Amino acid sequence: MENITKMQTEGGPTHWLIHTGDNKNFENSISFKRWGYDSAHKKTFGATVKAGDILWFVRKGKILFMVTFVSKNKREVGPLVAVTPTNEELGWTSGVPHWDMEIHYKDLYDLREVDIDAGVRGQSALRMYDSAKCTTDLHAEYKAIVKYSKCVFIY
Repeated sequence: MENITKMQTEGGPTHWLIHTGDNKNFENSISFKRWGYDSAHKKTFGATVKAGDILWFVRKGKILFMVTFVSKNKREVGPLVAVTPTNEELGWTSGVPHWDMEIHYKDLYDLREVDIDAGVRGQSALRMYDSAKCTTDLHAEYKAIVKYSKCVFIY
């Protein structure tokens, strides 16, 4: 926890691990540059995340994508009019999630072909990176990825 607090007080980005389930919904919505979550279960994220934070999308402990957080927005998919895209429009068909919030991001790095194991398991779908609980130093990985790879934008 000390490393997390140190990164936040120095003004650096906070790193977050987000599980993507079977990853189908995430891949389907890449062109929209957004992901969803249920605010009732992720109050720490909603109150803490800030523009510029780094989000690591994970499936079964393996890092698949890295993005830069832009904003979070309440989903408005009312019964008559949808202000934000519906699950169907976003391609969120696997498991049909009931998410009331959207995560908007930029600078997507596709890491599916890179073997980065976050080393975290468990039920938490969205958690703040904790170097004591993760077998990979995500701060060092982030610097290397940005330095040595091209940013892959998928539209």
